[in-house]
Amino acid sequence: CALAACGIAMAVAVACDLRARIIPVEACAVLAVAGGAFQACVAGAEGLAAGALHGGVIVAGCCLANRMARRGEGHDPVGWGDIRCMGALSLASGSFAPLGFAVCYGAAAATALVGLASRRLSVRDGMPMAPFLALWLACAALCC
Repeated sequence: CALAACGIAMAVAVACDLRARIIPVEACAVLAVAGGAFQACVAGAEGLAAGALHGGVIVAGCCLANRMARRGEGHDPVGWGDIRCMGALSLASGSFAPLGFAVCYGAAAATALVGLASRRLSVRDGMPMAPFLALWLACAALCC
């Protein structure tokens, strides 16, 4: 049930990100709570602690990247909805969070490179990340 709730919340996040380029706080909250419950059931307190630790590192890294590459108000390289979602996904994926992160950003990088090569994207364009974050959730579900 917890994993199903995560899937529904992620589907909402993807739809909102594709349509309005925003990931709702509520979707991230459901991902965090249901994902934490899923991780606690699958891997216990150790898995939940690992997810929290990885989430802290990932969120701190994204905040640092935003600070170093600041392009102006509201134009951070990593959106705050994406950052919240990554923290929630880390809780859901526990010790597999680094793998989910790698799958997510590997797929995003490949998509960006294809878009740049085909001239459908420019270096200044942004991409909605929720579809790639959904890969993270799928990876966590398969690995756990």
